[in-house]
Amino acid sequence: MTTTQAQQPTTKPPSKAELASRLRVLAAHMLEVAVEMDYYGGFSEVAAHARELQGAAGIALSWADSITADPDIPEQP
Repeated sequence: MTTTQAQQPTTKPPSKAELASRLRVLAAHMLEVAVEMDYYGGFSEVAAHARELQGAAGIALSWADSITADPDIPEQP
């Protein structure tokens, strides 16, 4: 099987700490967007999606915590 250019990594993989940090930044951004969606959504479907996005942000935070705490994940790839 051949590898296309899009499948080839362009940078080295992040460290364990960098990956957890990126997940935390993503979660923070998701929470900001969820608040904005809730504000503009009122009682519409958009507000329901805001709550879903807020829940997903919590999941991303738990992933970051799990990655940080897991001794089986090496610090560097």
